[in-house]
Amino acid sequence: MNFIVVAPPKNEKSAGSMVLYELADELMEVGFNARRVLLTQDKSGKFYISLDGQSYFPLSIDTFEKHFDPEHTIIIHGENLHHKFFDNFNVARYYLNKIGALRNIGVPRKGEFKISWEPCYVEAPDFLLRKNVIKKPINEQFRLDQPRSIDLTYVGKRHIDTPGLGRLPHTLELTRTWPEKTDEYIYLLSKTRFVFTFDVLSSVIEDAIIYGAAPVIVDCKPFKDYHSWGETALKSVFDCCCDISEFEKISDNNLDEYFKNFFDARLRLVNGLDKIEKEYQTNLKRLVKEMRDYFDLNHSPTSIEQKSTQIGISKNPNYDKTNNMNSGVINT
Repeated sequence: MNFIVVAPPKNEKSAGSMVLYELADELMEVGFNARRVLLTQDKSGKFYISLDGQSYFPLSIDTFEKHFDPEHTIIIHGENLHHKFFDNFNVARYYLNKIGALRNIGVPRKGEFKISWEPCYVEAPDFLLRKNVIKKPINEQFRLDQPRSIDLTYVGKRHIDTPGLGRLPHTLELTRTWPEKTDEYIYLLSKTRFVFTFDVLSSVIEDAIIYGAAPVIVDCKPFKDYHSWGETALKSVFDCCCDISEFEKISDNNLDEYFKNFFDARLRLVNGLDKIEKEYQTNLKRLVKEMRDYFDLNHSPTSIEQKSTQIGISKNPNYDKTNNMNSGVINT
């Protein structure tokens, strides 16, 4: 049995993209055959895939069946794709966000295995899989106990449904592209008091907490209200946040007390993320077992030593090993 993970190109700005991008390597690390297929999209909405990470060719409804064997393959992809590209495969759809939160609106089909990052991202998920996605310094180290004189606004993915959102007064706007470098992003958070966020489905909230910036939830869409979001978020994350009405109660008289409580809650989050990281490989093995049970694929998996020659070879009589890999190629 082989796993094909359909992932966007590596993008350290996007936690969800990185979770998918790294998943194939992580499955191989725990002893399973896995391969990454990169997926990208042009401005018109047309998809392209790459099997080698270099050359891309157009994705059509039968592309995956031409290259991989549906009988012995489980395809794992994000929540925002249409099922039509994978109808003959066993599919595990990984809900790293709610359907509709991103540009592409995914269309599932019956019979998919539902992996979810949060219980609220899809009704009745078959498996919850989280990992520690906190961005870490590359060349510098930062202290928590330092003066903080900056407040930030983060709109994030909310610009998709509400284009007019922007920087709140007396703040800088943190965007999905600025700061450009990881160390600069972390440095900014380490100098920040409050991050006012319109996007409650973003890893920026956890990043901010870890680097000592307190999140203020400005808007809770797609949730009904702040407490509805809190029922779905990690409790240790929710305990570090406040909404606008609670923020308005903070003054010079209680600011120190607020941040004392914030840092106590932050420590609980750190401990929880450490536990998630330690258990991640065990959870991956559990995930594979449950997918195999779900799809009734309980034959012995191909040994990892054979993966270079056996992974995903299609039995489709129309499959051509020299399949026009250079047709419509986009070189990166």
